[in-house]
Amino acid sequence: MFLAITIDAEEWRVHRVYGSLARPEVRCSIRGLEKLLDLFETYDVKATFFFTHYLASRATGLLRKVSRKHEIGSHGIADVDHTRVRFSRLSRLLFRSKSFLEKVTKDVVLGFRAPRHRINPLILALISSLGFRYDSSINPTWIPGRYNYLWYEPFIKTIKTEQGELIEVPISAHPLLRVPLMWVVLRNLPLEFIELLLHLLKKVGYAVLSIHPWDVELPSTRTAPFYYFRGTTSMIDKLSLLLEEFRPKAKFVTLSELLRKFGYRI
Repeated sequence: MFLAITIDAEEWRVHRVYGSLARPEVRCSIRGLEKLLDLFETYDVKATFFFTHYLASRATGLLRKVSRKHEIGSHGIADVDHTRVRFSRLSRLLFRSKSFLEKVTKDVVLGFRAPRHRINPLILALISSLGFRYDSSINPTWIPGRYNYLWYEPFIKTIKTEQGELIEVPISAHPLLRVPLMWVVLRNLPLEFIELLLHLLKKVGYAVLSIHPWDVELPSTRTAPFYYFRGTTSMIDKLSLLLEEFRPKAKFVTLSELLRKFGYRI
């Protein structure tokens, strides 16, 4: 079994969704990324980090450090809903973001994940035209008030856009239960349940997990529901136990490596 851990390397700005006017936070994200890097180094895990331009441009040294061992993808311009950004402006900003990541890391950026998992056919066509080879924006579940991707089968597949083909790599969820291996599940449900989900996905042959740096480091502005903060201080220990459990049973890979393992040309 292959396990692909993905990190949405973004600034903390969830509080602004819930009415706070405080500026987006970068410090907690930097500290969280450093904790995750140490954890992955301990267990010799390779992962995929999707950086927003907002965070990457303010933590260039850290971006360069992450890229030495892990895959770098684009998480767009900032942690904002890209479907609400004027298309012409979004096109310019995503081009600038991808170019910046490639300049700093001296490597080609192949993957994209839309902030807040908000994606549409126009954005898919746009990222295809910009040279991205795969998208990992689909979270195949229903989050009331946010999105509903229950119609999407939770498996890797090639999709067609107006600008060419893309490979879609959704976050993993059991085909029937549709409980995804995303941050809110990983931090709020017992470790035994997470392990059960991973065991159920063995037949698929892989699992894609998604977390944030602020899942392991508390922000100073906490105007958001409790489930954004529950378990933060113990999250590194929880992830350590998960890696310890699955290190003998699975191979940890980046998303590009995962796609190549399953015969996709990227």
